[in-house]
Amino acid sequence: MDFLEINISQLTLIILIFFVGGTVKGIIGIGMPLIILVSTSFFLDIKIAIPLLLFSILVANLIQMLEGEHLLSIFNKTKIYFFISLFGIYPGFLVLRYLDTKYIIIVLGSLIVLNSVLNLFKIVLRTDNHRNFVFQSSLGLMNGFLGGLTGIYIMPLIFLIQSLRFNKTSIIQMTAMFFFSFGIIQILLFASHGMITHKVFLFSCVLCIPVLLGLFFGRFLRKYLNEQSFKRYFNAVLLLMGMVTVAQTMLNFRIYI
Repeated sequence: MDFLEINISQLTLIILIFFVGGTVKGIIGIGMPLIILVSTSFFLDIKIAIPLLLFSILVANLIQMLEGEHLLSIFNKTKIYFFISLFGIYPGFLVLRYLDTKYIIIVLGSLIVLNSVLNLFKIVLRTDNHRNFVFQSSLGLMNGFLGGLTGIYIMPLIFLIQSLRFNKTSIIQMTAMFFFSFGIIQILLFASHGMITHKVFLFSCVLCIPVLLGLFFGRFLRKYLNEQSFKRYFNAVLLLMGMVTVAQTMLNFRIYI
């Protein structure tokens, strides 16, 4: 489906989806790309949806990245993961361009569902050796590849989040730092391969408005959540997103099991 073929109803729905995605990100710090890509994939090609999303990712994550006061400390604890992730983005992007991504998306959604169930039942997979080079580099490489492939970087980042035991402010700042940096790399890749047209660029800039409105609305709601409530919402949203990802992919590609 070409970007120019969308009608008024679809345009309205896209704006609403971006607002909801921004709201969720304002509350839990993550989840915006997955919500938007899952929702728009019913009527928009993912190779168009991802470029539309990238500029909103940059703006929203820049704001959240600068909110806290411990950015340098967070970076020092996760720098191996961060740099190795960068190396994985390009191979994932190449797979996105040339291969069908349905099976990877299904695996990604399944991992999110599994991890969310474990968290909701307080069965957490973590390590005290979270600064270990092998641990961070292996997760980082997988994270970069899956992110370059799907535009979604929550997995396996969630395992690092669990191991670091950050509070909600630090989690949001850390994920914002990652997603902002990865978003820049993705924009450069899409642009260099002619996948960000002039019209897509302009529309993606316009879509920053509903995302920002949703982000600030979500931040307002977040003030009324205590630490335990935050974690419950965090895992419940991840579980929902994972289930929807698997279901919509199977429906879109007519995979029956």
